[in-house]
Amino acid sequence: MLLIFVILFFICFFPTYLFSEEVFLGQTLLFLSFPFLLFLTYITFRNRSNNFIIPPIAILLFIFGSIFLLTIISKVSFMDLGMVINHCRFFGYALVYCLAYNIAYDNDFNLQDLRKALYMIVASLLLFILFHFAAPELAIVKLQTPRLAIDFTGFRIGGPLEWSYIFAFCITPVLIMAIHETIRREGGTLSLILALLLMGTLLLSQSKSAYLATFCTLLLYLCFSFLNYRSNKLLITLVTLSACALTYTFITFSDQFAHIWGFIDSLESGQSDASTKARLNQISLIALTVENSILMGYPIIYENIENGFAHYLYFYGLIGLTAYLAFIGSFWFDCYYKCRQFFLMQKGKNMGLHLGILAFATVVPIYALSASPTDSHKGAYFFFSLMAFYAGLIDKNTKVSTRSK
Repeated sequence: MLLIFVILFFICFFPTYLFSEEVFLGQTLLFLSFPFLLFLTYITFRNRSNNFIIPPIAILLFIFGSIFLLTIISKVSFMDLGMVINHCRFFGYALVYCLAYNIAYDNDFNLQDLRKALYMIVASLLLFILFHFAAPELAIVKLQTPRLAIDFTGFRIGGPLEWSYIFAFCITPVLIMAIHETIRREGGTLSLILALLLMGTLLLSQSKSAYLATFCTLLLYLCFSFLNYRSNKLLITLVTLSACALTYTFITFSDQFAHIWGFIDSLESGQSDASTKARLNQISLIALTVENSILMGYPIIYENIENGFAHYLYFYGLIGLTAYLAFIGSFWFDCYYKCRQFFLMQKGKNMGLHLGILAFATVVPIYALSASPTDSHKGAYFFFSLMAFYAGLIDKNTKVSTRSK
């Protein structure tokens, strides 16, 4: 458990601004150093009696990486170091997934260890947020993020993950796990407290994609619960109370949710708010790709488009967008297959964790409506490491169960 916690903790709390105030340097250092450190971890803790396993998802990530690298042909005349690194991202993801998978497979971990590690990570994130509010001038806070927890638009909770939508994305599996364990009385008071705190931080993020993703996952969870459990009185009660509490909070503390109220006002007036206008202006750059290289992309104006699908079309063309959609779909189906397989085998044991991991894969395309969460420097490695830990543990348990029959 401790090893999983340390690896995820390193990702979340990597000091992005230790060596420079420019975020690019910190992002590059994490991108390059983490696979190397993960390799050293694997070498140190590996079980020498087991062979190194290359899981199918890692192979797919390598194939997707090769496709993205191929599209660099259309950018040779204006590419720079940053563009080369972006085109090689999926090779790093494939390596990280492969190493994390083998760390979980080789060592004496189980799904309960992963569950505990996730709870510890979330507790660490919440503690950091407390310091971010109470003492934003602390060096430990400034090394993680220069952003304020409260700005002119009100609350914007991002924690050490810096961006509010990335924070919301990364806590998705723990939120669903905590809610399920609370409803089914499997996690005790701890699950209830964490569920309430995480819902509170999601509310304070003021991230539209986080709100939409949370609404969709909770709606899917409601459907799952009503289809698979007879007793849902507590669930109905909590949903009703939560809806009332959220409505009261938005109305009473409207000044602290200026970003969201601005978005609502713009919808009512038939216009777009500032952030939506910025995204629409960014998306308009796709015309450059369409005119010059629709297949491979033509980002001669380097702009980080805050829409994952538009970003991949602009930077990598139709070939890259197709690969990105295939990546999202293959990850979801692999996760669904593993969840269902282990659920049938264990008859519902650790159901909260399985649902949380499946929710993590499910929300990727929703968050991609604002920006690709699997390309952020911390969110990406957190996602691929966690999914690989889960896959490694599932495959190991499946192998053991098969042998015991």
